[in-house]
Amino acid sequence: MQEAKGMAPKSTIVSYTWDEHKTEVINEVSTNGLLISNHSYGVSVLNTEGNEYLPDYYIGGYTAEARDWDEIHFNNPYYLQVVSAGNNGTSPNSYASTDGFDKLTGEKNSKNNLVVANAQDPTINSEGELIALNINSSSSQGPSDDGRIKPDITGNGTELISPINSTTNAYGSSTGTSMSAPNVAGSIVLLQQYYSELNNGEFMKSATLKGLVCHTADDDFVKIGPDPVYGWGLLNTKVAAETLLDADNGS
Repeated sequence: MQEAKGMAPKSTIVSYTWDEHKTEVINEVSTNGLLISNHSYGVSVLNTEGNEYLPDYYIGGYTAEARDWDEIHFNNPYYLQVVSAGNNGTSPNSYASTDGFDKLTGEKNSKNNLVVANAQDPTINSEGELIALNINSSSSQGPSDDGRIKPDITGNGTELISPINSTTNAYGSSTGTSMSAPNVAGSIVLLQQYYSELNNGEFMKSATLKGLVCHTADDDFVKIGPDPVYGWGLLNTKVAAETLLDADNGS
């Protein structure tokens, strides 16, 4: 058996299929105080034959599915849904607002969740500073049709060691936003734990947590500021934690 260790190895995971995901999330929030859920699935912009099939409004649109998840967040202010952006980065969208962009579907266009792009392994110097970052070409681009920056943030999701379903203790290498999203989800669970330790058992509201990770992310080297490929940049859990620690000094 290969040794592997996730982002939050002492956390408890409750796993469901996606069929009743909204009902199941609401139940876990109300019953068990769920703070973070990971959603590594979604609607592809191409069908199984590789053809475009979705209506124009659905790709990039603020659909009923997107609104439903925003309502769940509004009614449960400490809960945050972490969502894979999708793996349609090289797929066509004939109706795209900008050619080569506009690949996000369904809840990936929600306003209150955290949508995650997939980067290759970053290059970090000895001081812990990011010096090189490249998006995986398969990572789906935003923005939403109303101009909002989506995805929100980027995580490493390229050739990660992950459990596979061949046996109960099997591991393999996988690539995609389905890898970068749980990478981010496990990391921000630790930020909630750290905040709780610093604040007498209290947790951050999800809007606070989302703002924290977006504004402490390492900006990519494409353009200054947020963009529809990387979002606000590569998650930097260390700087986010340092910001929590330094809160009394005005961070």
